[in-house]
Amino acid sequence: MVSLASYYDVAVLVSGDADFVPAVLEVKRKLKWVYQFSLAKGIPPRIYYLSTDLKTYVDRFIYFDELEFLRDLLVYDRIPEGVKPSIEDRKRDLLERTETKQTELGLNE
Repeated sequence: MVSLASYYDVAVLVSGDADFVPAVLEVKRKLKWVYQFSLAKGIPPRIYYLSTDLKTYVDRFIYFDELEFLRDLLVYDRIPEGVKPSIEDRKRDLLERTETKQTELGLNE
């Protein structure tokens, strides 16, 4: 991220770990933007770890619901064939858990 800063305008960090704060600060020192993305996992979706320090220093923080990301945002034709079954299994699991949760809350009627 830091050594290639002269080749990009925006760095995209997909992590919530505070260990990246020094790298973020160095990239910003080089007058670059830093966007940080996180996936909210599970049912209900939530972010399990996000450093408040990291969130303070990035220029833009964005999170996606894991199911929404896998179902609607992932560029599926660029995924290696060997990985696709795992993605499909995870989507199926999240959909089943969503349906179960909605039934428990009486939202499916």
